[in-house]
Amino acid sequence: MTKFPRDEAGILALAKKMSDDFTANPDIYPAPPASAEALDASLEACAAAKDAVQGIKAALEAAVRLKQAAFARLEENMHDNIRYAENAVHDDDAK
Repeated sequence: MTKFPRDEAGILALAKKMSDDFTANPDIYPAPPASAEALDASLEACAAAKDAVQGIKAALEAAVRLKQAAFARLEENMHDNIRYAENAVHDDDAK
C-alpha cells in the first residue's frame, strides 16, 4: 500500500494517479467515495490556489522592495538634512 505523501507535490501526484486509475479501471473501482471527477475538481482548485499564492507572493515582494526603497530615500534625505543643519550651525550642538 502506498504511504500517504506529506508534501504538496506528493499529494498532487497521488491525487492525479488516483484519478487516472479510477478513470481507467471503472470495473475495479465502480464507486469510489470521491470520484475521479471530484478529484480532478479538487486538483484544479489546488492549482488555482497555488497560482493565487504565487501571485500574492510576487506582489508582496514588489511591495517590500518599494518600501525598502522609500525608507532608503527617507534616510538619505534625513542624513542630508543633518549634514546641512550641522554646517548651518558650524557644528555647535547647543544651536
